[in-house]
Amino acid sequence: MKRTKNDNNNNTELPHDENNATTAPCGDESFFHGFFNPPHHYMGREFTADEFVFASLTPEYISTLGYRFAGIQPKESIRFLIPRYLPNGNYPIDNSNPALPQARLSTNGGTIYSGKDGFFEFTLDRASSIIEAKFHLTVLTEGKEYPLKGELKLNATGPI
Repeated sequence: MKRTKNDNNNNTELPHDENNATTAPCGDESFFHGFFNPPHHYMGREFTADEFVFASLTPEYISTLGYRFAGIQPKESIRFLIPRYLPNGNYPIDNSNPALPQARLSTNGGTIYSGKDGFFEFTLDRASSIIEAKFHLTVLTEGKEYPLKGELKLNATGPI
């Protein structure tokens, strides 16, 4: 099922995956916030997702994606990939190790930046399909390091 965003009565298809995961709006029950200090060159000081995906998009990982929109298109996103059977806990972010959480940021130009030197602490309640997490990492962008700190609480938007 594809979900659409109604923006000025123009329905536009939102990003989704082949496993029937959909996007959902952030609000009181679900949120995805991050803060850069100093402000990120492209993303500014604060990232607050407008919509999110929390689902297993591949057999190996559970994905948490926060999207911030500019009009009807995603402008920026932050994504964490969590190994599917990793127990709840606090783990280093390591994009080169498939057994640990990974972090990626993307800007509206399509450029993807990897997170490093940080941690992802999460609790996944599989019975209620809710994940809560805190994260702290560094994003290297055009030779400059931008620390990012944040938290999320998401309800599943597809199978986990």
